[in-house]
Amino acid sequence: MTPRILSLRLRPDRDARLRRKNALIDEAMDRYLEWREECAAVSEAYQSWTSAPTEETDMPFAAYTAALDREQSAATVYRRALEGVRRSI
Repeated sequence: MTPRILSLRLRPDRDARLRRKNALIDEAMDRYLEWREECAAVSEAYQSWTSAPTEETDMPFAAYTAALDREQSAATVYRRALEGVRRSI
């Protein structure tokens, strides 16, 4: 078997690996964007909480802590996506 024929036979597997790697990178980018959106939501919620009248801070503070929880969850999902990319390299 010539090297040319051998390389052609191996190409579909290489192409499949490349498609999987690209899919993992796309997934990581999506997770990054979601995390950044949650970061922005934390900033907005913090601003709402700190600018609320003293007697009306309970609800804005609850919204802020909920935003922090969502941001932490999104960061965890993003980290896992990055780990998948790292394993594929």
